[in-house]
Amino acid sequence: MKQANTSPLKNRIRLIIFIGLILRVAMALRFNAMNESYFGYDESVYYSLAQNMASNGPFAYTLSGAPLILQSYKVWYLSEPLFHHPPLYTWLLYLWQQLFGSSILVSRIPNILIGLATIYIVYLIGSRLSEETGLIAAFLIAISALNIQQSGLILTDNLLAMLTAAFILFTIQLSEGKSSALILCGLTLGLAVWTKYFGLLVFVFILSYTFFKKISIRQAQAVLAVAAVISVPWFIWNLRVYGLPIPIETWKALAPWYNVNVPFYAYLLFLPLIAPFTLLTYINIGRLRRDPLKTGLALVFITYLAFFSIP
Repeated sequence: MKQANTSPLKNRIRLIIFIGLILRVAMALRFNAMNESYFGYDESVYYSLAQNMASNGPFAYTLSGAPLILQSYKVWYLSEPLFHHPPLYTWLLYLWQQLFGSSILVSRIPNILIGLATIYIVYLIGSRLSEETGLIAAFLIAISALNIQQSGLILTDNLLAMLTAAFILFTIQLSEGKSSALILCGLTLGLAVWTKYFGLLVFVFILSYTFFKKISIRQAQAVLAVAAVISVPWFIWNLRVYGLPIPIETWKALAPWYNVNVPFYAYLLFLPLIAPFTLLTYINIGRLRRDPLKTGLALVFITYLAFFSIP
């Protein structure tokens, strides 16, 4: 009897130890990967945006007149009255710099913390299948070269990855009957749009659960409505500055197939050539039609690749 009572506790302690070790390894890899001598142009853009906010207020979201560190590039958005990417990451960076200083290395720490949070969220998603799956998934993210690299840079992508993972987790919870997850789904989707326009693409995940009737169409509409309420101020801001909710130049940047004479659907055929792992995703959609989690993850994977890849 005593052994039966202590066994779950031992398992819990063992699980906490494993998660702690994974996060410790992840933290060590990410701090070790921070290259003090490297400072890329894109990093300088977001760093300069945050510095401009420090000088002129949090709504001075422009590079016009900002102290851009790397001046070797002359690109169209340097004179924009409003920077073309949504500002959530830059606001977080600005607040971090106000609290802890504005050195390059200090400014990279938020993305490390965001990366660690992503690892834990991935564990929570994977544990829906089994604890072992969650731990393996978390470990693979922890040692992912791309995630390690992005965690050491002043860029928006890590924040988008974390919000994407959080949206997937909350969608799963919504399908399990947790009513508060509906607001959290809409919140993370809206914040993802405030991070990058591509954040809206993660909505395809909830479509899988709607298709398999794990989430009602009304719930999916409610999630989209909450996200719209959260994200619409950014589009109004653009409308007031440019006269359009999304500037023309941004539309061009959003479409990697722009000026390429290839129909959009052809990207789905080219993807296995770009990333052979995509072929496994296609196979999974065919073999796991009754599993909304795996099908939804496959849809997200394909959708992101379709928008980010150029054949």
